[in-house]
Amino acid sequence: MYQALYRTLRPQVFSDLLGQDHIVKILTNQLRTGEVSHAYLFCGTRGTGKTTTARLLAKGVNCLSEHKPCGVCENCKSIAAGTFMDVIEMDAASNRGIDNIRELRESVKYPPANGKKKVYIIDEVHMLSTEAFNAVLKTLEEPPENVMFILATTEPQKLPATVLSRCMRLDFKRVANQVLEDYFREICKNKGVKIEEGAITLISSNADGSVRDGISILDQLLSTGTEHITREQTLSFLGASSKEALSELVGHIIDGENTELIFYVDKLLKEGKDVRQLTRDLIEYYRGLLLSRYLDNPEDLLNLSSENGEILKEQSKRMALADIRRGIMELSQVSLDGRYSTQPRILLEVGLMKLADKGDDEIRVIQNTVKDKKPENTAVGKDDKREDLTNEEQEIEVKAGDDNLWGKVFTKLEKEKVSFKAFRGCSRIKEMDDNYVVIEADNEPCMKKIEDNIQEVASFLSFETGKTREVSVVQARDRMEEVDDTSKTLKSIGKLMGDIPLEIED
Repeated sequence: MYQALYRTLRPQVFSDLLGQDHIVKILTNQLRTGEVSHAYLFCGTRGTGKTTTARLLAKGVNCLSEHKPCGVCENCKSIAAGTFMDVIEMDAASNRGIDNIRELRESVKYPPANGKKKVYIIDEVHMLSTEAFNAVLKTLEEPPENVMFILATTEPQKLPATVLSRCMRLDFKRVANQVLEDYFREICKNKGVKIEEGAITLISSNADGSVRDGISILDQLLSTGTEHITREQTLSFLGASSKEALSELVGHIIDGENTELIFYVDKLLKEGKDVRQLTRDLIEYYRGLLLSRYLDNPEDLLNLSSENGEILKEQSKRMALADIRRGIMELSQVSLDGRYSTQPRILLEVGLMKLADKGDDEIRVIQNTVKDKKPENTAVGKDDKREDLTNEEQEIEVKAGDDNLWGKVFTKLEKEKVSFKAFRGCSRIKEMDDNYVVIEADNEPCMKKIEDNIQEVASFLSFETGKTREVSVVQARDRMEEVDDTSKTLKSIGKLMGDIPLEIED
């Protein structure tokens, strides 16, 4: 009968275990000295070798050879085949009740039938009920001399402290990409299949540190019967997107092209790309943009060609550092929400449109409406008064320019002094003429921060505007005045959008 590749390749001795050298060292030393613990807790993400290591340890304490486990003695072979009576495996997800634990407590009393120790391996132990945990505590703390417990879980934080304190805890790490790549390369070599380096990189990155996940992907690719696995085949199988497609998608975000952005996402999904995989690929691409701001050759770390590395660096220069960080956070939230949503595509589209929309929505509506109202072939000078706008609307347009200017200045202040990041959004340009600038701060700490760095503020304002001005800082007035300003703004928007009635509470 056919067995999945990850089952046929399951390690039979500790030397075959991937990426867990620290755990192998501890367990082999304990087996050599005979000082094994009565209870272990194996923690770590899926596919990192918890159950495999538990079986290896069970082999070790029952092995008939001097080097434990040998993998070839009668006991080791029987444990590997799952026929050894003294190694009992339980799935706590389906045997989580107190009755199951009572049966376990009763069976613990009997000595081993064939081996030296009776080993209980309880997988996904965090699924046990509270009553079941309470029932097993005493047995777990003081089991008979010839009994060993090995608990395995992906969520140790869900275990009671009383259980944690009774076990020797070993944490399994995600396996490094380089280790996975070497392993997959060796598998393909043994099977006589050629595989491109780009395909190996894709498989290992999508495995995300899980040996089992990576082997499962490779197994499905091998099942096609191909003798040469290419990067394009792997991309198609995973539903992933190429770096070229991602760079074009991010280009639309940078340029604020919402329409083109939505059509391009639609094009990628019609080509068979998986929406959840596309979200993960975008997060990884934004990580590349972030690293490109700090590394001269990011392609070395990101496994990119020199051409794609140059595209990445060029795009990162066109984006503010805050926009890159915002992109990572926004897409991470989309990825998290998409795991439980029946409409992950909508979540992705909304998230991408938010990233492409750089300005304040209210101001953008006014600016676009004003642009539509502007008569053709009519030039309006800087100092000309717009007759088609009220004074309130002109004031909003000026305010939009001031906010954009202050945003640029504040970005420079953040680069100069990281502590300014804590004060973003709590200040703005209140007034500005040819000789004077007044900065308004929402609170006293923000006002003091700007006052302490007033020379840098004046310098950056001069650089951005090309004119030296005197700068002062004031604290924001009473909040009631802000409500009035908001009312005026919303009424102006309503007027420009067709006199839509807006009810503003006084």
